[in-house]
Amino acid sequence: MFWLPNPKQKVWSKGLSDMTILPGGVELAKQYAQRGWPVVLVHERSKRPRGKAWQKLATCDPDEVERRFAKHPASNLGVLLGPESGICDVEFDTPAGEATAERLLSHIVTPTYTSKRSTHRIFRYPETLDPGKAKVDVEGLEIRFGTDAAGAQSVFPPSIHETGAQYRWLPGRSPDEVEPADFPTVLVDLINTPPSTAPPLTFTITNHPDSLDEHSGESEGSRNDTLCRLVGKALKRGESGQELRSSVLTWAGRCAPPLPAAEALTVLDNILARERGDTSSASAPPGRSSDEATAPNAETVIEPYRPFPARLLPESLAALVAAGADDVQCDASFFALPILTFLGTAIGNTRQLIVKRRWKELPIIWAALVGKSGNKKSAAFGNVKEAVEDRQVAATRRYDAAMESFYEEKAQYTRSYKAWERSKSHTEPPPQKPIEPVEEKILCDDTTIEAIALMLMENPRGMVLGIDELNGWFAGHGRYSGNDSAKSGDLHRWLSMFDGSMLIVDRKTGDRRRITVPHAFMSLVGTIQPHVLKNCLSDTNFYNGTAARFLFVDPPPNLGLWSNVEIPDRLLSDWGCILDRLYRLDFAYDENGHPQPLGVKFAPDAKAAFADFHDQTRKEATSLSEKLQYAWYRMISYGARFSLILHYAHWAAAPDQPETEISEQTVVDATELIAWFKYEAKRVYARLDESEQDKLSREFIEWIRNRDGGVSVRDVLRCAPTVFRTDAKTVEKNLRDLAKGGVGELKLVDPKNQGPKVLKFFPHAPEPCDTLALNLEGNVQSVAAPDELTTETDDDSEFLKL
Repeated sequence: MFWLPNPKQKVWSKGLSDMTILPGGVELAKQYAQRGWPVVLVHERSKRPRGKAWQKLATCDPDEVERRFAKHPASNLGVLLGPESGICDVEFDTPAGEATAERLLSHIVTPTYTSKRSTHRIFRYPETLDPGKAKVDVEGLEIRFGTDAAGAQSVFPPSIHETGAQYRWLPGRSPDEVEPADFPTVLVDLINTPPSTAPPLTFTITNHPDSLDEHSGESEGSRNDTLCRLVGKALKRGESGQELRSSVLTWAGRCAPPLPAAEALTVLDNILARERGDTSSASAPPGRSSDEATAPNAETVIEPYRPFPARLLPESLAALVAAGADDVQCDASFFALPILTFLGTAIGNTRQLIVKRRWKELPIIWAALVGKSGNKKSAAFGNVKEAVEDRQVAATRRYDAAMESFYEEKAQYTRSYKAWERSKSHTEPPPQKPIEPVEEKILCDDTTIEAIALMLMENPRGMVLGIDELNGWFAGHGRYSGNDSAKSGDLHRWLSMFDGSMLIVDRKTGDRRRITVPHAFMSLVGTIQPHVLKNCLSDTNFYNGTAARFLFVDPPPNLGLWSNVEIPDRLLSDWGCILDRLYRLDFAYDENGHPQPLGVKFAPDAKAAFADFHDQTRKEATSLSEKLQYAWYRMISYGARFSLILHYAHWAAAPDQPETEISEQTVVDATELIAWFKYEAKRVYARLDESEQDKLSREFIEWIRNRDGGVSVRDVLRCAPTVFRTDAKTVEKNLRDLAKGGVGELKLVDPKNQGPKVLKFFPHAPEPCDTLALNLEGNVQSVAAPDELTTETDDDSEFLKL
């Protein structure tokens, strides 16, 4: 086992003698040598090898390693790279490198360690590749192949960085736990491909000065990031930290709301400390790590959109998604994600998946449909929600009728009770007081915790908060000040409701002072615009897990042109019938008559499939950014929840099907859904981090793709959004740069076959859509109406246990 020092142990202090022992150094060095990796002694707190002939002195003899460490016990240790050791090192320490590694290497399991700011991945040396030199830089990655001094060795754990930070193997990624993977083919291709000479697109961007004195301030949620950028620009211009203090304080006062002076100065001090290479004195603002507080703008890579895999839904619902997207002229995901959310809400607290004896998942989903105004997200959401609203209306009408009867019974009770009191014999028992009916709540739009708690106490099945603008929810709960204890407490309760935990609310007024909900089931679904989402998701909301709990869909814009397609009534009826059957699922009840979720289990092969998905997701997370790691860990819960939802969606769509254990195929389908949401999460998080210039480039390409027949310079100058209408020379340059970058191609065309040819840019088609081979007129089996549903016998449900 590769020995690692206690992370709490103080391994180094300034001022110690040269004879201080490197904790664990000799043990790990001998293990490296036993693997055939030649060990090099490196000066303490340095990357410089000891001795002029250090390459010749590198050894795989454990005894020799021990003798050398006895002479220099404080030495760092390095490993010789190249053909002798059979390994090479892929290192990155910039946002560009991190983005490249996440895009190209995140799926590869190989030994990985971190130093102060760098991440190192160890791969097998590629015998067939001739890189031409010992160190190659590719898209932010520094690849060391060995063979000369510049890239011949890498400093390995448990060495100490000059700042005092320790090199450490990542959990589960030491050489004792995983073997070096083959050198990635994608990196071979990048090394052999000459770099693109296409310069970035040029647009006129106003009101984004790079000077603290000229900048007008920033809104909450972006203040720290903007301050980091402005201070970084100032330092590059040669301004000193002392000169910047007054400018930082003045700029902080111009923000809305003003950035607290202490927080602004903390950001400045962190940046200055990092510039000096001193991380011990750097402290991050609340909710941010010091590295992130001082990081420059990230170079983001936004992958192309992948169509939603609607084929994984029951056939009638897949047909509804396809027909709805054709009708509304929007992306299919705007139909699919609300459908999944409402399916989970219909199941509610009546069923829970028993993943392990102490790990249970309820089908709760928090969903956000992200899109600009006009992207038809609200129209799609409204079409799906209509069936749920109809059920809520019917429930309200039943409640109103029940209340009328209650008032009559209450009046009769009052008269009867008075007559009973007037009687002297009291031989008859007093009349029984009527019980006030409770309204069934399915949908709600009140985000206050006290109101939610009261409704959930009366509706143990659970509810869904379905609102057209999620901004209201974030404004009330998602972005709170550390001094606002009320909102802070509300958000804490919301976050616990994601897991269906117990909700307790103490009130100062009312007949009931304490409200207790044993299993607070509350799903969330709504729409939000991209720039609003960016403002809502402050760093606090990433690091407290709020963002990670949401599933996002953010498809590219759609022209939304007129369509003669109509959603067939039969598909909408089937959707309503599926919901009705799910709402007929009943609770289990304890010995006191209290409702309890009924436990559903995996079939043995399904459990094995879920275990594989669980482990793969955990491994993937280790190579992601901290924000994405939080989302990945929640994806594991969503994998279980989708297994439960898909299982009962197929059950409700087939009237004669009994309840059974969850099958392996259902788990496979659920994990495929999760793979899509993982990919989409990467896209959404990248968009949240993209610079203004990257955003304009992406929107320019999206605008071009939404036009038929390509675009000319004249088209851009006459029809494009204002920000893209620079001048003819710049527009032509931008179009040529897009062609060089492989986004499309330039052609000389004669538009009217009668005059001079015009240079037009034709974009390449995006990835093909996930089409559904469904006949919407006759080949989809209809779902039985509720009165045709079969009643399951006790034998059918024997596998369900509390």
